Amino acid sequence: MYDLAVIGGGSGGLALSKRAAAVYGKKVLLVEKDAMGGTCVNTGCIPKKMLYNLASLNTEGKCLYGDQKTEHNWKEFREKRDKYIHFLNEMYIKRNEKDEVTTAKGTAVIGKDSINVGEDIYAAKVTVLAMGSRPSTLECTGKENFMTSDDFFKFDEVPASIVIIGTGYIAIETACVLQEFGCKVTLVARRTGVLRAFDEMIQKGVQDSLMRKGIRLIEKVTVTHVEKVSEGVRITLASESGSEIISAEKVICAIGRHANTEAVMNPEIKKTQYGFIDTDDFFQTTYRNVYAIGDITMDQHMLTPVAIFCGRRLADYLYKNTVKRTLKELVQSVPTVVFSYPPAGSVGYTEEQARNIKDSVSVKEFQLFHPASLFSSQKNTYKFIVCNETSEICGIHVYGYECDEILQGYSVLVRNNITYPQMSEYFQSIGADPYDILSGVFE
Repeated sequence: MYDLAVIGGGSGGLALSKRAAAVYGKKVLLVEKDAMGGTCVNTGCIPKKMLYNLASLNTEGKCLYGDQKTEHNWKEFREKRDKYIHFLNEMYIKRNEKDEVTTAKGTAVIGKDSINVGEDIYAAKVTVLAMGSRPSTLECTGKENFMTSDDFFKFDEVPASIVIIGTGYIAIETACVLQEFGCKVTLVARRTGVLRAFDEMIQKGVQDSLMRKGIRLIEKVTVTHVEKVSEGVRITLASESGSEIISAEKVICAIGRHANTEAVMNPEIKKTQYGFIDTDDFFQTTYRNVYAIGDITMDQHMLTPVAIFCGRRLADYLYKNTVKRTLKELVQSVPTVVFSYPPAGSVGYTEEQARNIKDSVSVKEFQLFHPASLFSSQKNTYKFIVCNETSEICGIHVYGYECDEILQGYSVLVRNNITYPQMSEYFQSIGADPYDILSGVFE
C-alpha cells in the first residue's frame, strides 16, 4: 500500500511526487505512460521557447539590419533540441530514483479502490490525477489530415506554407515562429480577431503586428473539409457569403486542448460536460481520497508554473495541513505570456472582465521607451486596470519588448492587492537598467 499514487509524470505530478517523498517521507508511486516531463518538456514550453529564441534572432536582425535573410540549419537545431529534451527526461528519472519514488511505466486505469497498470495492480491511501491534456481536433470531413501543435515539433524542415486553424495563444505562437523562418502563414478563425481571452489592447496590438508581418487572417469561417493533395492539403471554408478553398503544404489544428480523462473508470469521479475533472477548493474530486491537479481540472490555467505550484501546495495540504487559504485562491492572478513578436503579457482581470465584476474601474494606459524601439516602429504599451472603490490594481497588461520579463514583477502587485498610489512607494528603489519601465511612470 502506497501513501500516495500520482497518475501522470508531467510538471504537476513530478512536483507533487518529489515534495511528498523528499520533504514528507511518504511512500510514493508515480505512473507515466510516455516520456517523463509531460507536455511542457516534450511538446510544450521547453521546445517552444528554444524555437522562439532561435527565431528571435531573425526579428532582432531585421530591426538592426533590415530584411536580410538569416540562414538556420533546422535539422541540426532539431537534433540539439531533442538531445536536450532527452537529457531532461533522464534527469527526472534519476531524481525520482534519488527521492525513492517508485515509477510504473504504462497507462493507468483508475478504478474505485485500485490502479491497474498493465498486469500490475496497485493501491494507495491517496490518489492524485495529473494526466494533463492534449490538443483538440476539429470535427469535419477529413479531420484525420489535421496536424496538431504536438506534430509541429516533429517537422523535418520548415514548410513553405501552412494554414493554422485557431487564433488562441498556441496558434499565434506557432504562426509567429514559422513566419520568422520564412513560412507563408494563414490563420483561420471561427469568429473575429485573435487572442479573445486576453485584453482588447493585446488583441489589437498582436493582430496589427501579425498583419504587418504578412500573416493572413481569415475570419468568421467554418472548416468543412480537409483533403490531402499531391502538393499538400486543400481546406474548404464556409461562411455566410459562400465557400472558399485555400491550399498549403501543411495544416495545423490549434483550437484548444482537452483533458486526458479516458482512463478514469470510476463513475463516482465527476467530470464536467467538457471532460475535465470536477474538484472542490482543495482539488479533491467527488470521490474520497482522490484529488486532481493541472490541465486535467476545470478551473485552472493550463500553465506549467500553475501545475507545479499546485503540486507542491497539495503535498503541503495533505501532509502538513498548514494551508490557510484554499488552494484555488492561491492560484488566482496568474501571469500569462503570449510569445508573439513582440511578446504580450497579462495578469489579473481584462478591462471587460473588470467592468463586469467591479462597480467602477479606471484605466491607466501609456507607452514608454524601450531600446529596441530605436530600430522599430513598435512601442511598448502598458495598461493598468484600477478598482475605483479601493484603488487596488486588479489587472495589468503589457505589449512590447521584454514584457515577458517585466510582467514577473507586476504580478506581485496584483497578487498582493497593491493600490495604484502605493506603486510609487514600492518602486522608489534605483533600477538596474535606465530603461526600466517603472523609471518614468511616477515622476
